[in-house]
Amino acid sequence: MNKYVVVTGGTSGVGLSIVKDLLKYKFKIIIIGRNAEKGKYIQHQLGENIIFVSGDLSNEEQVKNISFKIKSITNNIYALILSHGIFPNNAIENINNNFLSHYLLSKELGSVLHKNKILIVTGNPNAVISLPICENQNNTIERLSWELTHKTMLMIYLSNIFEKYEITVNSFYPGDVKSNLMPYTQSLPEKEVNVASTLILESEYNNKTGNFYNNDGSKVKLNSKYNFDNAVKIMEYYTSKK
Repeated sequence: MNKYVVVTGGTSGVGLSIVKDLLKYKFKIIIIGRNAEKGKYIQHQLGENIIFVSGDLSNEEQVKNISFKIKSITNNIYALILSHGIFPNNAIENINNNFLSHYLLSKELGSVLHKNKILIVTGNPNAVISLPICENQNNTIERLSWELTHKTMLMIYLSNIFEKYEITVNSFYPGDVKSNLMPYTQSLPEKEVNVASTLILESEYNNKTGNFYNNDGSKVKLNSKYNFDNAVKIMEYYTSKK
């Protein structure tokens, strides 16, 4: 029986590195990306276990269409890996591309994730722990800080609401991996990401939820600001704006 893994942003950067690693384990991998030409190229390059679905996850209607296409392929997703994102020029881009899109896709695919896993790609643990939770997004630094803290809050929130469906939700740092996301990542030498497959396949991570893992699979201890009450307030604020 085929096991399907969905990887968002799977046509480049961290997402593509995750896809290449997962192929070693004979998964059927559904990759989501905006660029249809690039997606078809990756599908042709990596072979028959790759299925490409085109769409813009920052658009709520397209999230629904993407989810419908995925559900027509399989009724059982083994893991959903949320690795997509952009380098935002303003707060709206950040909210829609790097935060709400993750929430909306998780919600839409929840019915085919029963007893399985959601993984959210995030940033350096030192930054996640040390940065204040702040709603200001007036410059690049504030927007990147907002993204890291709010993705972590999203993980806490989803881990709680999906617990009754036995769906685990965790986040992880992939390491400093070469990508086109930011200027400094374009010159990084590392191209491999194997922590995602470790979190999916190793039995010690089964039934673990609401955790943040480093790129070596070790658990990162989050401080008290990352709690469900704060996560609910943040989610209510941003989802009410939709």
